[in-house]
Amino acid sequence: MAEKRASSNLAAALKAGESKKKVPQNEVRRDQAHVGAWMPKEVLQQFKILAAERGVKQKELFSEALNDLFRKYRKPEIA
Repeated sequence: MAEKRASSNLAAALKAGESKKKVPQNEVRRDQAHVGAWMPKEVLQQFKILAAERGVKQKELFSEALNDLFRKYRKPEIA
């Protein structure tokens, strides 16, 4: 729900003719946290290729991977 609220705020700002940069990042990312890990460069390259091949954003692919992991360990799929 928070993601929809942030998207709505961003959409409203863009509709009003404002650039994306004028929307404060704390507003867009209010209920989000950065998740990452240091991996070999080849991992990132392969990840980008896979996202491009599937025609999805990297964030969507990462969410899919996290949800697969959560499912494996019987946790709620919340990514």
